[in-house]
Amino acid sequence: WGVDGEKNFLFCLSPKGKLLLKYGRFATWDDLEGKGFSRPSGVAITKVNSKEYLYVCDAGNKRLLKYKIINKKRKKRAK
Repeated sequence: WGVDGEKNFLFCLSPKGKLLLKYGRFATWDDLEGKGFSRPSGVAITKVNSKEYLYVCDAGNKRLLKYKIINKKRKKRAK
């Protein structure tokens, strides 16, 4: 996980460096849905009761955003 503070987005890379997710746009502090950032400056991941959360420091808007990480791995069905 990382952030691009100049382009105002969050991204996730695979262990091999492939872009898996790009999220966000420019937004001001009144973006109540948390879909954008203003100069994001860092990320942290924490696990609580088997649930993972991603925290994003939104420096330009002077706030910390919390997102629940949902793992969408598909299980193979037995035939």
